[in-house]
Amino acid sequence: MIYRLKCCEQLWLNLSVCLFSWFILKPSTNDAQLLRVVEKKASGGVPLYQVEYKLDSARGVKRIFSAVTVAKKKLYILNVAFKDNADMPLPVEIESLLNQIVNSFDLLKW
Repeated sequence: MIYRLKCCEQLWLNLSVCLFSWFILKPSTNDAQLLRVVEKKASGGVPLYQVEYKLDSARGVKRIFSAVTVAKKKLYILNVAFKDNADMPLPVEIESLLNQIVNSFDLLKW
């Protein structure tokens, strides 16, 4: 699904909260925890948010790293999701690699 959004200051301020809230409202979601939100600037000076959260749903527990921005009324999202089981945690090296992928997200041409 593609959603076209109108750019406004309120959108920039509430984007990460709105995305996180969307997961909480889904019927299959048991719990969701927002772990981290970082705001930085993408190329062209538009705000880019990096969000990390934990999602407990009917399909198991996942951790999700996201990078989100809006440019020229288009929403750009990069999601990296992985199972986060207490009995089989993700190796630190892999988690670091996934963070590097999310940190590399930028708008090169828009």
